[in-house]
Amino acid sequence: MFQRALSLPGPGQETFFLWGPRQTGKSTLLKQRYPQARRIDLLKADEFRRYAAAPEGDELSYWRLAGGTEVDFVLGDMRLAVEAKASARIAGNHLKGLRSLAAEHPGVGRRVAVCLEPRARLTEDGIDVLPATEFARRLWRGELARPA
Repeated sequence: MFQRALSLPGPGQETFFLWGPRQTGKSTLLKQRYPQARRIDLLKADEFRRYAAAPEGDELSYWRLAGGTEVDFVLGDMRLAVEAKASARIAGNHLKGLRSLAAEHPGVGRRVAVCLEPRARLTEDGIDVLPATEFARRLWRGELARPA
């Protein structure tokens, strides 16, 4: 086992996101450090659905082209499309799935890229690029999944 160089807040001090590559021990670390904490895994479709504050009956799915381009989460009848990226700077290649979705389905609603950037911004073609904490805030308030 190795010593992590990660500084985490003390138990009960604040809410935070922990992003990183899959299968690197994030869940194990959190369970050991915060055994009584509430954990929300937005990569689990049922948990994302619960926190999306969506009306009853909306389905949560993903979207994919035959060539492999995909969007991680699509809510309802393409009312909300979310791409999650563990990147501190979102570039054009990170938005390929959301842009392909809009090209194939011009009526798609809100498109959001969740990432590690420090501030929220809007791309020229209308994609919300949101830091993970801001995404969680807006999701919790029900601002992202509102019907059109």
